[in-house]
Amino acid sequence: IVLSNNLSGPGIEALLTGTGANRARFFLNAIDSKTSGVDIVASYNTDIQNMGEIAFNAGFNYNKNEVTDVIDPPVEQDNLFSSVELSRFEVSSPKTKLNLSAVWNMDEWRATLRTTRYGETQDPSDTPALNEVLPEKWVTDLDVGYDVTENISLTLGANNLFDLSCF
Repeated sequence: IVLSNNLSGPGIEALLTGTGANRARFFLNAIDSKTSGVDIVASYNTDIQNMGEIAFNAGFNYNKNEVTDVIDPPVEQDNLFSSVELSRFEVSSPKTKLNLSAVWNMDEWRATLRTTRYGETQDPSDTPALNEVLPEKWVTDLDVGYDVTENISLTLGANNLFDLSCF
C-alpha cells in the first residue's frame, strides 16, 4: 500500500464534488514488490548461582525492498506515482536492524535491558543529490519489575532511555 501523487483532472474533480478540493492523494494497493533478506537470532541462558538467571538475546535483520511493478494510471492521469514515492518505498526503511537484550530474573524480581540499532535510511527527493540521508540510530530501553503476588506485577521502566532522536 503506497501513497499516490497528487491526482487532478475532471475525473478526480467529479469524485471530490462538494469537498472544496480539486486534487487528492490516496493510499492504494497499486504496486507489486519483492522483499528479500535474512534474519539471524541467537539466545543464551545462564544461571548466575545465587543471583538468578540471565537470558541473552541477539537478533540481526537485513531486508531489501524492491518495486517490481506498478499498476497503470487512470486514463486522466499520466503518472499515478512519482519516482520519489516509489523510491521512498525502497529506501525509507532501514535495511538493517540489530536487537540486543538481557533479561535477568531472580525470585520475584526481573530486569530487562534492550537496545536496538536501526540502520541508515533515506528521505528521497525529486533530485537524488538532495536525498536526505538519515544515519543509524540506537534506542535503549530498561525496565525493572517486581511480582507483588502471582497475579500482580509492578514495573518501572524507560523507553528510549538516552532520549536519542530516532528518525
